[in-house]
Amino acid sequence: MKSLALLALLLLLTGAAWVACNGRWADDPPIPRPPSLEPRVVSLAPAGNGFFDLLGLRAAAGSRPNEIGQRIWQGQLPSEAGAELAMPTAPLWKCRPEAEDCVVRWREQALSMQAEMAATAAFGQRCRDWLQTPGYEEPLRELPTSGPLARQPIEHSPLPAYAPLGQCLRGFQLEAVLATRPADAEAAWAQAHALLQRLAAGSQSLLGQAVSWTWAKRHALLLSQWAAAPGGGVVAPALRAPLPVDAMQPRRWMVAEAHFGRQVAQSMLSPGDVLYSREPGLLQAQASRLSLGFLPHATQRLVDDIWLDRLHALGTLHGAALARAAEALPPPDMPGWTTLRWKNPAGRLLAGFAASADYRDMLLRQADLVLFQQALPLALALNDVPAAERAAWLARQSLPAELAGRVSLAPDALVLRTWQSVASSGPIEPVRFALRPS
Repeated sequence: MKSLALLALLLLLTGAAWVACNGRWADDPPIPRPPSLEPRVVSLAPAGNGFFDLLGLRAAAGSRPNEIGQRIWQGQLPSEAGAELAMPTAPLWKCRPEAEDCVVRWREQALSMQAEMAATAAFGQRCRDWLQTPGYEEPLRELPTSGPLARQPIEHSPLPAYAPLGQCLRGFQLEAVLATRPADAEAAWAQAHALLQRLAAGSQSLLGQAVSWTWAKRHALLLSQWAAAPGGGVVAPALRAPLPVDAMQPRRWMVAEAHFGRQVAQSMLSPGDVLYSREPGLLQAQASRLSLGFLPHATQRLVDDIWLDRLHALGTLHGAALARAAEALPPPDMPGWTTLRWKNPAGRLLAGFAASADYRDMLLRQADLVLFQQALPLALALNDVPAAERAAWLARQSLPAELAGRVSLAPDALVLRTWQSVASSGPIEPVRFALRPS
């Protein structure tokens, strides 16, 4: 009996010591955000920021897209309020140039494509209006402290709707392909190029950046198909200028990802009863209110260090350097019991999950953007070389380091082997930049 009493006392003292080390009273003091993790400041006033016009791009005819977008962002209107104006719906509108020759397909169905554009002319005008807004700067969501979103998890906040903007880009591309006058084609390509540049320069989030990479790659393939088609046009250098250098580097979206994680952590600072379960029992609810086992500030310091390490290693790389660094990353190691410590066990587990996030595929996708931007002018130059002489001509070229060993010739295409395709565990077809037939 005495030994049981001593054991009970020992367990009680151990539990008390653990609680003493793991409540909010044991947390680190609040820490300022490291300067290198500070997001870019939005300089545009909301009324002049095309980000909000994008949220309201499909608002009902006669409404003001920017005002609708601001209200959606603030949670005053549902996202559906910005999705009323009709957009094109024809399946061929979604043609993927990496899978088929969209220029040929669109010209075969020119009448139906033009009818689709005419039927959605109001949306087309909205797209042109969007390009005339003073600028585009994506704000990063801050934890709402008032208003309709204050009671919702930050991950449930409205997201930018990129699909309508993608339809705008496709509309400009179709106008260029179907234009009968070179000047009209050049003007439409210029609008498509301006849209891509604006999106890439103004996006901060990983989602916004990744969308701009994907669209820029497909746009490069479309330009090659247009130039290779019968009577193909001339792609002026200004229409194939690369995206801004910082859009090809991970730093901007890494800072945004760190910011999002910080906002999620901030949402856990307020005492509540759902830290350990959405349907907590009595002990779970009390532990959540006291934040037992989770020290928010100490956890934030751990997570900040993870992002600072990533930024130091990868943040300013692009192209081949970024691809090599991504390929050298160790495989993600999911946290387990070995992650747990006496102090702040839940926080260390969360930091372990943050450290194990696998961004390798995303880094390779971003690195591939340089390949596309270098392969396009090479394909355009090959169009002026007789088919029988192309192989010899290509062999004489001093190719950029990124392209060396990654391009080859097919009878009708310059074939590009991307970093993502090499590293992927599944089959990814090589990319084909169309060439004029012999």
